[in-house]
Amino acid sequence: MDKTEQPFLKAIGLCKRYGGIEALRDLDLDIYPGEVIGVVGDTDSGKSTLLGLISGIVKPDKGRFYVRGRRVGLSPSYRAGRQGIRVVHQDINIAEYMSALTYIFAGQPPSARHLLSRWVGWWDNQQLQAYAEKEFLRLDFDIPPLDCPLNDLTSAQRKMVAFVRATIWMPDLLLLDEPINGLEAYKSHILRLIRETRDRRGSVLLVTQNLDDVFLIADRILILRAGRKVTECHTASTSVEDVVRVILESAEEKLTPAVWALSNYFEVQRQAEELDRLNKTLKQRAIQLQAHAEVARSVTSILDRNELLTQIAQIIYQRFGYYHTGIFLINTETNEVILRSSAPQNNVLLAVPEISLAMDEKSMVGWCALHGDAHLANNVSKDPMCLPDQALPDTRSELVLPLRIGKKIVGVLDLQSNQLEAFSEDDVLVMQSLADQLAIAIRNADLFDTAEMAREQADKANRLKSVFLSNMSHELCTPLTAIIGLTQAMLDSNLNIYPTPLPTEYQRDLHTISKSGEHLLGLINDILDQSKIEAGQIKLNQTAFDLSAVLYEVLSTTHALLQGRPLELQHDIPANLPLVWADSIYVRQVVLNLLSNAAKFTEQGSIRVGASSGDTEILVCVADTGMGIPEYARQNIFDRFHRGDLTVSRKYHGSGLGLSISKQLVELQGGRIWVESEVGVGSQFYFTVPIATPQQRVLKTTALTETPLYTARRSVIFDSSHDDSAKINVRFVLLACSESELTLSWQKALEREGYVVEMVAVNKLFVEIADLMLPDLSILDSTDPQGPEVQRLLLDNVALAHIPLILVVAADPADDSTALTQRPAPLFYLRKDNAVPQEMGRLARACLVSSSGAANQILK
Repeated sequence: MDKTEQPFLKAIGLCKRYGGIEALRDLDLDIYPGEVIGVVGDTDSGKSTLLGLISGIVKPDKGRFYVRGRRVGLSPSYRAGRQGIRVVHQDINIAEYMSALTYIFAGQPPSARHLLSRWVGWWDNQQLQAYAEKEFLRLDFDIPPLDCPLNDLTSAQRKMVAFVRATIWMPDLLLLDEPINGLEAYKSHILRLIRETRDRRGSVLLVTQNLDDVFLIADRILILRAGRKVTECHTASTSVEDVVRVILESAEEKLTPAVWALSNYFEVQRQAEELDRLNKTLKQRAIQLQAHAEVARSVTSILDRNELLTQIAQIIYQRFGYYHTGIFLINTETNEVILRSSAPQNNVLLAVPEISLAMDEKSMVGWCALHGDAHLANNVSKDPMCLPDQALPDTRSELVLPLRIGKKIVGVLDLQSNQLEAFSEDDVLVMQSLADQLAIAIRNADLFDTAEMAREQADKANRLKSVFLSNMSHELCTPLTAIIGLTQAMLDSNLNIYPTPLPTEYQRDLHTISKSGEHLLGLINDILDQSKIEAGQIKLNQTAFDLSAVLYEVLSTTHALLQGRPLELQHDIPANLPLVWADSIYVRQVVLNLLSNAAKFTEQGSIRVGASSGDTEILVCVADTGMGIPEYARQNIFDRFHRGDLTVSRKYHGSGLGLSISKQLVELQGGRIWVESEVGVGSQFYFTVPIATPQQRVLKTTALTETPLYTARRSVIFDSSHDDSAKINVRFVLLACSESELTLSWQKALEREGYVVEMVAVNKLFVEIADLMLPDLSILDSTDPQGPEVQRLLLDNVALAHIPLILVVAADPADDSTALTQRPAPLFYLRKDNAVPQEMGRLARACLVSSSGAANQILK
């Protein structure tokens, strides 16, 4: 505003009466370009009359108007509109059935200085609506339905329509009557419109009772009373209190609502300030509670200490808006505090490997760590412990709080603000509570790390133990197997090892050696199996097989355990059981373990093996009429090394691993195992085996076939000199083993089964001899250093694929299902610690059966 220039509007001696009431008298007013004038006063002071006179709605009784120095008449209102004067009334109470679009443009003929004057078809609604919508968007107003009658719009929508009607023409003088009433949500938009009008050198006359809004936007204030101008003042050189006093001093004795409101202005203002303070306090409290909740969630969900510190520092920084948040932890070895996490994380000067401070009184963080108390500096320039930090140059206030658990200090929480007096006493209490919560979280994370390290060390020690047990078991099993084999050979009268029968006492001693060796071998095998299960080295070879065949095989083996004892072995096994999907060797081991236990704890009576089929699994039961198991013992019966009470463990020897191994083997194959028992009546052990699906049954191995090449070569070697009626049924075994003791015992066992045994070294010569002689059975000790290479050559030889093969291995092999499907002849795996002569003889008999058409299988 420049008072040296000509005013846009000059009013001289304006008077207006309504009957006997003088609404306005002798009022002079100058309105300059780029000026905002606020008009205030008591009720009936003449504010609305002044607005009506300038907008042309009301015609003055006396007085003159000058626009840009030229005298004009402003009434009726279209004349004021031609002078660039537009008005926004408090509400639209006329033309209620006119549409909003029509109201915006009604009575507004196009002017030569507007783009609309060049439009062809002024009343083209589509073009008018586009122009109106553009103005709504410019004012940031929501666009109402413009084809709707004004009466159907809300009061807020009608007022927005009035704004657009006034501003669409970019007026030189904008008259506003209580513009924010009803549009409180758009207050910032309206204030922006006033500023934009002033910036483009337009003028605004603002009538309102809200003095705060007047002082916020107006340049000059006009105070009216009873139709007269009391005074004019500039907002820059006066205050709200001064204006209120002028209005009150000029008020009549009649206490009007406006005067009453102004008389209570200061009390209302004090209450408003108090309410604002309470709102800020509530907001701050909400932020604090939210931060507490987020820290609590982090404490319970994050166990990694570094991740925990990073997240909590970020939460405090974001929620409270601090300039810097740092978390220091104490290093008791160096007596320092080390910065472990900070926020924000984009400060390159803080992104160093390690920032440490001494625990002394030279810094606030060091002082806090040393004394264990909080310290507040609301003006860091006046605190001697607050030294300038080039990494944080804008710090004005700082608060440090100890991270303590009981009496122990574990670190320091450092909070910095770029505002003076940023921290209150309430802030100290709240942040100390957060710091205590953080200290507990750090302790929990440290305890978790300690527990994890202890667990890892325990797992490592357990793995080393398992490896040690496995290695030692193999080392013990090899000589023990030889001892058992040779002892049994010495007791076998059919072998004629000695020219005369052994004396009875020698035979008794040899029986004792054999039984003790077998018992020791069983214990070693149990320990080996348990260590392999714990180490995760058990590899299942699951196939679809007939469970009843396995059960009958185990029953035949168990008969030998019951010889000479008053026990009857019974079975109830249906003949039409569906195929199961499991590892037949491990299922056999489970059944054998349960039958061995039943035979051990049953003095007389019977042992029964039963099976029944369900929808998805087969239930196997091993029941006995033994001593039964008490309730307290049944709870832990499948635990490792559990052997019942002291009386039972002393009477019945064993490792206490059989049932534990059985349980783990059953569960590894997707089954369940449990026990039911009654003391004095007997026990029933149940376990389940999954039934093979149709897709799994397809994978069942097919019967062995012989190729023409195999038949031709064998006929050349064995049958060329004989006719069909004189064929010799020769069973020829090629055996390769590097340990003479085992070789001798295996040879004798095979010869008892009717085989002719040829022994060779473990090298490539074994494959060449097998390729030349085509034996009925090949046996290879693959534990020999050259064993794996010879095994590979043997399995790769197509001509030898129709010869049954026994591989003696140190441990259970990996899944060789691919090799089985490509190899028509049976492939047997025999673990070396189980390679006693009886087992070798059993496998030899199995080869005879398999070579006559049985399905392929893997035995371990």
